Amino acid sequence: MEKPLRILRVIARIWGGLIIVFLTVMFLGNLFMPGEGAGPTTKEFIGFLFIPIGLIAGLALAFKYELIGGTITVVSFIIFCLYQRLFDVSDFAFYLSPIFLAMVFPGALYVIYGLFARID
Repeated sequence: MEKPLRILRVIARIWGGLIIVFLTVMFLGNLFMPGEGAGPTTKEFIGFLFIPIGLIAGLALAFKYELIGGTITVVSFIIFCLYQRLFDVSDFAFYLSPIFLAMVFPGALYVIYGLFARID
């Protein structure tokens, strides 16, 4: 079972690294070039705490501590979904789109790896 676990960890690390780069570029672009308006509202800023900040922190931590970082990533995404569902007036659940699910998937892989690594 050791080889499949190593493959799972490598996939999670590559995918997670790409997501970290993507989210960092998007976050910095939004931070320094917000476009029109006065910048993010309080509601948007609270959402930023979970995605991208929570995902970046969780995925970065998962490189060293797989179970903890993966859990932070998944929990951050779940809290973001609940927050959007409770406080967003639109009926469109954009956070369930494939791009958002692809961003949290490495965190789920890290959780699976961390749980199975503890068993071995």
